[in-house]
Amino acid sequence: MTQNNTTPKEIGKIFSESRRKLGLSVDEAYKRSNIHPKIIMDIENGVFERISGVYLKSFLKKYSAFLGLDTQGIMEKYQSISAAISAREFNLDIGEKEEKNDAPSGGDTETKKIRPATIAMYITIFVIAVFVFSFVLKKDSPSSEKKAVKPVVMNETVARPVTVKTAGIYTPVSTVKDAKPVVLTLKARGEAWVQLTGEGKTLFAGILKSGDSKTWKINGVFTVWTGKAERLDFFVNTRKVGKVADGVVRDIKVSSSGIKVGNKWVASFE
Repeated sequence: MTQNNTTPKEIGKIFSESRRKLGLSVDEAYKRSNIHPKIIMDIENGVFERISGVYLKSFLKKYSAFLGLDTQGIMEKYQSISAAISAREFNLDIGEKEEKNDAPSGGDTETKKIRPATIAMYITIFVIAVFVFSFVLKKDSPSSEKKAVKPVVMNETVARPVTVKTAGIYTPVSTVKDAKPVVLTLKARGEAWVQLTGEGKTLFAGILKSGDSKTWKINGVFTVWTGKAERLDFFVNTRKVGKVADGVVRDIKVSSSGIKVGNKWVASFE
């Protein structure tokens, strides 16, 4: 039989290295994936026994999909070590040794009678802990915060440039209402993490690999967040713009009027 050498630490390292490769901090990963920072750190540090087995499988699938990893491969690695993790979660050896030490001579039968009750007590405590833990996560998660804040619909307004780039200098321009159809195509010249929103919802969140090309169409404005902007070519309504920025950029606005990075226009179609 082939010996399994996979460890929680090795699995966690796959996650941490992938996140850093995408140029994301733990806080940024939390905001975009809705996975609590404590959970992210436990996964990346390989401290799986702190998370209930049922919840752990869900978080591993969700986090691996967010980072663009091979989710099936990750789950196979986890399954190969899940029995050992469960053993650490429910280790009753300490309690059993204490019962044996306290039992009088010839008390083995009495100890065996007590064990089922002890196991039931541990299970009850575990169930209560899971309930409290899930309640805290739900309270702290960004989804609960979003309920208290009315979302802004991005296609209500869009900036229309009245000036363009001159002599390498970008200048702010005025804005007017616009909700025209716009088709955006992103082509990757290298691996890049991308999140795309439009019409008040997330249209894409994941990794574009080198050579990948994806196209979306909405009425209004796209907002693009990427960890490697220099690896993306932008096409707006079939018009090639090419690279619009470098590094981690959180606020690239794309409309039928042009492309804006932050509060400055980098392309005008007027």
